[in-house]
Amino acid sequence: MDKPVGSESCLTAWLPGSEPITASEPITASEPIKEALASPSQSLIHCWSGPRCCSTSLLYSFAHRADTRVLDEPLYASYLKQTGITTHPGTEEILRTYCTDGEQVLREVLCPPTDPGRYLYAKHISKHKLSVPVSIFGRDQHVLLVREPFGLMNSWAKVAEPTQLELGYTALLEIISELRAAGRPILLVLSDDLVRQPEATLRTLCAALQMPWDPAMLSWPAGPKPYDGVWAPYWYAGTHKSTGFSQSVRFDPPITAALPDRLRPLLAECSALFQLMAPLALRATSSEVPRSVLPILDTVRSLQSSPSARRSVPPTSPAAVPPPSPAAATSVPPASPAAAT
Repeated sequence: MDKPVGSESCLTAWLPGSEPITASEPITASEPIKEALASPSQSLIHCWSGPRCCSTSLLYSFAHRADTRVLDEPLYASYLKQTGITTHPGTEEILRTYCTDGEQVLREVLCPPTDPGRYLYAKHISKHKLSVPVSIFGRDQHVLLVREPFGLMNSWAKVAEPTQLELGYTALLEIISELRAAGRPILLVLSDDLVRQPEATLRTLCAALQMPWDPAMLSWPAGPKPYDGVWAPYWYAGTHKSTGFSQSVRFDPPITAALPDRLRPLLAECSALFQLMAPLALRATSSEVPRSVLPILDTVRSLQSSPSARRSVPPTSPAAVPPPSPAAATSVPPASPAAAT
């Protein structure tokens, strides 16, 4: 694949049946694309995820469809520039390589395919929405990918210090609010569902997106992908070992220690926000793969029995995330081991 699009041009052209190509000079969107940008499109799918939520695996899943092209976090560079964050691995390379103007990315990169039956799937981290106007939520299709905070924080803490901004729960709630205000559907997927029952969950998501089901979404070749962002070496090691949504690959080794005391307040905040979102999750329509949360509950209860766990888990949320309520049925998983991105 050619060098990723840099700041000299934000346009990536996707041609049906071909590899992506990049333009060396800025190109103005054509009239059909301008018209498509002005109204909702079923063919452009934005997935807004927290970090460490199997979002890269879901990207690989959609990339393996014959009718879909994918973009890996096209708003990342814009987010880094706007926030001034310099502590992410590879920050300088990201800023050199990709467009740092979020609105320009919307105009020139995130363009719905004009050919019938083809899709463009864009993976975003929810906090990256800072770099785009809220009008984006009045058009196209939007999916939210959410993970329970205990496992997310354990996974994120291995790379960087967890904060509310970095974990993205408030951004996800803001996106839900914007979608409701625009009269758009809330299509929310729990990342643990993807790991436990990938086919049933993906079938349900495709139906919600009005896309035909493609069994190719269930697997992909191991190793780096040509559409990976330049940050892949820092974040995607586990995902590059995977060939599907396998628990043995997706989950990190079992958690044997709770979060540090300093993260207790943040865990409590994130748990409360997660509980607001989890009942909105799509329910898998297939009963072929039973949903069991017992192994996860056993892990959390074993942690709860240790003195270090009792010190680190908020008193109001002894299992990091309370057991599912009757309203949420089995679609609200309790805390899980940390999954790779």
